[in-house]
Amino acid sequence: MGLGAMVFAALSAALASGLRALAVQKARTQGNEVATQGIEDLQRLSFDGLVVCSTPAGPVPTGLETTALGTNCPSDNTGYGEDPCNALRPNDAPAPSYTCRRVSIDFRVRRYIAWTDAGRTAKRMAVFVDWTDSAGPHQVSQQSSLRSPTEASIIGASIPSLTLPSAAPTNVPVTSAGKLTRNIALSVNATALGTDDRVFAKFLTLSMPPAASRP
Repeated sequence: MGLGAMVFAALSAALASGLRALAVQKARTQGNEVATQGIEDLQRLSFDGLVVCSTPAGPVPTGLETTALGTNCPSDNTGYGEDPCNALRPNDAPAPSYTCRRVSIDFRVRRYIAWTDAGRTAKRMAVFVDWTDSAGPHQVSQQSSLRSPTEASIIGASIPSLTLPSAAPTNVPVTSAGKLTRNIALSVNATALGTDDRVFAKFLTLSMPPAASRP
């Protein structure tokens, strides 16, 4: 009887451990599905519509500090915000945080939308999902990005322009090796350029026949 009790105790412990591992794996699968649902909900939006009215509570993850805030958000955000788990309100901006309850576990979702460059030509989306099960706390995340399809969609920044280009002098001889014999001063009026923008100039060299052989 004692030996049988020891065998049954060992089998019970193994069974409990297996069930616990299965439950943890099931919760992780659900967490990944919630994260996928959250990021796909953001990906359905156009570049202009990809904004939030506030940020989730707590510290903002590195690289997501410059939040893309909407300009038509209500002053009171109570009850406002669309999320794919509870509130299917397509006319609202995406909810920055919400909770999905699955397999008797609360999955806490935080969503961030941030500008990725000074010129505001691209946005970064990130979804973080946290939950606690029998094995302890867990977190999964998914991220994506979207670039502006047109110049008109760059919100908050003017369209860059280059005007009044000039060069002085305009006629400079070159050596047989193709090098300029004098310096040329180039100038152009540039507006709305970002810190990462660059302006390049190209030279057109014309070969002229000697003066004695010209018509």
